[in-house]
Amino acid sequence: NSSHISNSNNNRDEPNRDASLLERYEAHVRSGEITRDPHQIRVLHELERLRLECLAYLERIDASAAVNAAPSTNDDEAWSFGRLFSLTPSWAHPVIAADNLSGPSLAPPKGIYLHGGPGCGKTHLMNVFYDSLSSSSSSSSSSPHQQKVHFHKFMLDVHRQMHLAQTVHGIRGSDAVLHHVLTRILQKGRILCFDEFQVTDVADALLLRRLFTGLVERGAVVVATSN
Repeated sequence: NSSHISNSNNNRDEPNRDASLLERYEAHVRSGEITRDPHQIRVLHELERLRLECLAYLERIDASAAVNAAPSTNDDEAWSFGRLFSLTPSWAHPVIAADNLSGPSLAPPKGIYLHGGPGCGKTHLMNVFYDSLSSSSSSSSSSPHQQKVHFHKFMLDVHRQMHLAQTVHGIRGSDAVLHHVLTRILQKGRILCFDEFQVTDVADALLLRRLFTGLVERGAVVVATSN
């Protein structure tokens, strides 16, 4: 995802904290860091929509202190790409699910799934989105609102946290272990940006169903890139 990107950004004219994603992107173009791409600009419009929705969402969460979600009673309805993302790959068929959040005003916006070949700029666009939240947030909360991680590293950490929950914290039962892991994940940020989202392990696929159901129920927003 770096063939359009140069190694230097010393000449970039940084936009102000309230700048849109397109304005930030154009600053990168002027600096020579990237080359303008019409496909990327179309994606930026969707990411800008999500950015504004996320900022409003985070303000609502701060105002209400916290979101407490009830656990799902139907795993088949709880997990789907259509519930998690507003832009989904062609093979993902949305499933309608009941919203378990504490109210419609606190329902999280749907994230975005960016799919494309290597070098098309997916990671750079996600980075522009991620960086804009740090500079635009007016939240009074001291807790981080977003986190960015390579998906493989994320899954390794999930397995590590599950192991520690049982061996160090003495937590028993799969539901209790998962609750502990979800809490630790969201402490690092409610908006999750995953680079190179890819599942090749069957055990991970089964775990992801429960993991992402829990994240959605607790108000997480996901942006992911994948080849």
